[in-house]
Amino acid sequence: MLDPVQPASTPLNRIKLWQVNSTGNLLNTFEFTSENIIHPKKVLIAGTNLIIIGDSYEKSVVKGFYISVTKTGVFSPIIKYGIKSTQINSALSNSDGSITAVGSSGDLLLKVKPLSKADAVTLKISASGVLQQVARATLKSTTRTWNSIAPGLLQGGKVSYSNKTEAAITKFSALNKPTWNVRYLSKSPALVANSKNSWATFISSGLIKGVPTWKPKTAAPIILELGKKGEVISAYTLLAPAVALASNNEIGTVVITDSGVSFGLVVIN
Repeated sequence: MLDPVQPASTPLNRIKLWQVNSTGNLLNTFEFTSENIIHPKKVLIAGTNLIIIGDSYEKSVVKGFYISVTKTGVFSPIIKYGIKSTQINSALSNSDGSITAVGSSGDLLLKVKPLSKADAVTLKISASGVLQQVARATLKSTTRTWNSIAPGLLQGGKVSYSNKTEAAITKFSALNKPTWNVRYLSKSPALVANSKNSWATFISSGLIKGVPTWKPKTAAPIILELGKKGEVISAYTLLAPAVALASNNEIGTVVITDSGVSFGLVVIN
């Protein structure tokens, strides 16, 4: 009896990109091979190209990366940001072809020094991958990160203290110019989306101002609708933590949850 053939493992230094048509048929597969372990986080459309951002790992060093690819599968050289502790978690495209990326960094970026072991950072990156502007968010004796960004510079992430974690949601008028900021006791970062109002979801572990009935005995997922000054307009509980969040004025707010066993879809009109 022959032993079954074991499938070869896929190295963690490759980016695979699939081109799929509107009916779900696979048209092309493109591949980029990195010299280091690589973790793509987001794919964006920028003009006629695609942009992929994420993290590149080498031993104990992590750097953010940027790479563009044409729609025929030609990859540009990879560009990396930071020295030893910079991560990019998400990004959005701008009308001029640039992107605004968010994450965390304890490195010197564009002569902007780190203010803590890990600051939450917002990066303006040109259409050719050049780092143009850096904004840092920090609090004394904490580490911070941005995990999510939505149009209109609504950003969500977390603040970690020695004894607690807070979900952080901030609306900016421009890089480094916050309009409002709210933080809630949490077991997770905040994911955000923006349409007529702002939306944020996280695993809440404490009281929430504006939701007097919310008194969780154990941490539980919740989604908040926030007004023009960050005030709570409405709140909804979720059966499982959210892994994706999107909102627009036509469909409403869409949440994808993950229970660890199955995915769920929640639509709030």
